[in-house]
Formats: sequence, C-alpha cells, structure tokens
Amino acid sequence: MKESLLRTIRAEAGAARNLPIAGAILCWVAAVMFVKYFSSLMDVHTQNFFRYLGASVFLSILVSVVYPGCFRKFLARWPVFLLLGGMVVAFQICWVNSLYHVDPAFVSLLGKFSTILITIMAFVFYREEREIVRQGRFLLGFVLGLAGVAGVVAGIANFKTGLAQPQKLGIVFVISSSVIWALYINLVKRVLRSENSLQAFTFTCVSATLFFLPIMLIWGDASVLFGQSSVIITLVIISGVIGIAGANSSYYLSIKRIGMAKSANLVLAQPFLVALASFFAFSERLTPVQWIFGVILLTGCALVIRVQGKETE
Repeated sequence: MKESLLRTIRAEAGAARNLPIAGAILCWVAAVMFVKYFSSLMDVHTQNFFRYLGASVFLSILVSVVYPGCFRKFLARWPVFLLLGGMVVAFQICWVNSLYHVDPAFVSLLGKFSTILITIMAFVFYREEREIVRQGRFLLGFVLGLAGVAGVVAGIANFKTGLAQPQKLGIVFVISSSVIWALYINLVKRVLRSENSLQAFTFTCVSATLFFLPIMLIWGDASVLFGQSSVIITLVIISGVIGIAGANSSYYLSIKRIGMAKSANLVLAQPFLVALASFFAFSERLTPVQWIFGVILLTGCALVIRVQGKETE
C-alpha cells in the first residue's frame, strides 16, 4: 500500500515537471494563431509594438514584485540588453512578416531548422560545443535537416509552376528569422551565465519595446488598432502576455526543471499542433510531401538535440 502510494506520488511529481514545457508550447501555438489573425487587421509594426508593450508591462510588474530593485541590473548592463533587444526586434519583424505572406503550419515547420543553426553557431562562439559538430550523429541530423527544409519548400502545391512573390518573401522571412534566432539564443546563453533568466528576458523585452516604439511611429499606424473594437485591442495586449511573456517564462522554467535537451525535444511537437489549429482556424493544409519532409526535418533536429543532451549530461 505504502509503495503504491509512493509510486503514485512520484508519477504525479514527474508529470508536474513537464507542465512548464506544455504551457510554453501551448502559448507559442496561440501566439502564431494570434499573429496570423491580426495580419488582416493591422500592419506588422503596430502589432509588434503593442504585443511587446503588453508583455513588457506584465513582466516588469512581475519581476519588480519578485525581485525588488532588480532594474538596477538593467541600468548597469544596458548595452548588453539593448543588443539583445535589437536582435529580438530583427527576429520579430522577420517572423511576423512571414505570417503575413505564408500560412502558420508552414512557418512553424520551416522555422524549426533554427534548432540545427543554433548548434552550428555555438561552434563559432563556444569552444566546448565544437566536439558536438564533429560527431556523426550531428552530421546526419544536419543533412536530414537540410533535406527536410528543401522538401517542405518543394512540397508547396504550386512549386513546379512557380511560387508567387508573397510565398517567396515568406520563405525568405522564415529563414532569416531562423538565422537571427539562432544567433540570439547563443548570445543569451552567454548572458545567462551571470544573470537570472526571468530578469534577463524582462530587460530584453523592455529593450525591444523601446526599439519598436519609433519603428511603429514611423512605419506603423496605431490609429488602425485604436479604430478596432475594444475586444481586438484587448486581444492584442493579451496575445503579448501569453505568446511572449508566458511562453518564454514557461520555457526557461522548463529548462531549469527538465533540462534544455528534453525541453527542446518536446518543443518539436509544436508544428503539428500549429498545423491542427491552423487547419480549423485558417483551413491550411500541408501537402503530403510537406508532411513527409517535415518529419524528416524534425528527425534531424531531434538527432542534433540528442547529441547536445549527451554532451551536457
């Protein structure tokens, strides 16, 4: 009886350890859906600013309560966080623009190639990561990843007859966002060696919002948002809290609880959930070829993550 109770408690504790990554994945799926929905209502720069504004206000209140006086660290290292904030802005502009040109499942699937790019860039920045890139399993994962990316693009229904200009731009934006994200993650890894993760992300988010403000004032149009119903305005703010603050905070907590390798592996489920949500929300259908090569791409990513996991055990 006692042993059975202990097993039950351990099982429930193990399940609870996976709750943060489940929350992060669901938040990211919601973020993709929100951004795609807003794409028909307002421009890229307006939704970027107000979504990040919502996330920044939420996170600033949270860290000020949990870590009183923590913004002194921001002032002490402002160049670092302005750099990270600038990279977030570049990533976000490319990623959000991609959803204005192509559908969510395609963006989520193709964007997972950043998993492999992160390791390749780590080869440049960190000496301890260089052994990973030389391993056969990594090389196999890299080849599968490249094949998957090519297949997902070639699997577009009208690929043989010629892609439309919006589709070409969408692909360029997705790949650009993946490269920027990989570089950003490697820089974040260095910063987190000496900084609390929640504080670091909050300072980065605030910095990004400061950059987004002049961009929105010059190239955006806030009047379009304020011309929407109060429901839409509220949804834009909430989407920032969920898709930016909620997703990233949950992901950092997951890394702390179950490790980076396992967290990254579980995130590979995101494109399938996005595909399911996008099918019902936007009637998006990936072609059979895209599904096949999408699985090949994610398999390659999983191999790379597995190598990383073994190296850090």
